[in-house]
Amino acid sequence: MGNNNNDPGTEGTISNYQVHTLLFSALVGVSVLMMPRNIVIASRTDSEWVIFISGFIVLLFVWLIGALMKKFPRQNIIQFAQSMVGKKNQRIMARILTLPFALALAGLWLWMASIVTRSFGEVLVSFVLPQTPIGVLMFSIIFVAAIVVSNPLVIIVRMTEFLLPFIYITLPLLVAGLLQEGSALNLLPLFQADWKEVANGVFSSLLSYSGFSILFIYMAFYQQPEKSMRTHTITIMVCTLFFWFAIVTSIGAFGSAEIFHLLYPPLELVKVTSFPGQVLDRLESLFIAIWMLAVFTTIILFFGSTVEVVMSYVPFKEKRRGWVTFLLAPIFYILAQYPSNLQELALWSQWAGIAEIIITLLFVAIFFIVWAVRERKKGEDNATTSPS
Repeated sequence: MGNNNNDPGTEGTISNYQVHTLLFSALVGVSVLMMPRNIVIASRTDSEWVIFISGFIVLLFVWLIGALMKKFPRQNIIQFAQSMVGKKNQRIMARILTLPFALALAGLWLWMASIVTRSFGEVLVSFVLPQTPIGVLMFSIIFVAAIVVSNPLVIIVRMTEFLLPFIYITLPLLVAGLLQEGSALNLLPLFQADWKEVANGVFSSLLSYSGFSILFIYMAFYQQPEKSMRTHTITIMVCTLFFWFAIVTSIGAFGSAEIFHLLYPPLELVKVTSFPGQVLDRLESLFIAIWMLAVFTTIILFFGSTVEVVMSYVPFKEKRRGWVTFLLAPIFYILAQYPSNLQELALWSQWAGIAEIIITLLFVAIFFIVWAVRERKKGEDNATTSPS
């Protein structure tokens, strides 16, 4: 186990259900509001089945991470990298060698957290708080997130466990909108897209699954890492069905041609939905209030992963977690403020998704090779020392 004061075994563990809640919360955030438009632009009505290809590819990424992390249970990727050096008197060399990995992961997750924060800030300004400066909204979100992230990671995961049921309340709102505004004809025709359009749709929706790489950190806290693949598979299936539901309800209500002109189709669907007798008015406000919980859990998971990388790399004692969190918060805020418009923000989101895929594949390849070399060396050493 990594030799530091941030040993996950002393801080509690994550149950199988909590594994589901943290992975679901990481994947299903603000992206579900924009994904229907992005994938429909690429694949039109064939988006209804293209999304399942993306889900399968993400499952492969998650399987690779899980297979790697099970090789060194109770360690996160940074602790494992530093333990490769082996001897305690080589800690300085270990930190030098692992610095690129720590910077890549911490930078990626802080970048992704800033994108999610800015994206949801834009939603709030557009639909709920048009008179409030977006900088004030983002400052409030980041400040509250920093308070939560100052706690150990298992506390953050327990918060996702508590908040996840509220997210499912949004599904009846989408169903109500589909029943009022939808038409089955809008869902047709199927299988009209060529391979290029299918590939574009897969790529576009694949980027909306951003967040699976946090397993490099959180798997160190699993109670039963050897049984994690079943939970990961179920969670990816649930996330894919959730995305599929958002796509189908949006296409069914507006048609693929109209979705081209809507930035947040699920939100627009809820906006035109009404209940008899005006029992609930301004449903979009209720929808956003509920969805803010989902987005907040995504933010704290990404931000918490960033802080954990720093805590593991240095390493700091647990009592320093709050200091690390609030030192990173200004960088978080500056990154969230940086995109000058929605187009630049969309580009950032695409680049972050691509970066996550590249980093995941690169890290898995490197550390599997390192693990294989170490195991081979152990085998040779055992063969040398054993009596003939």
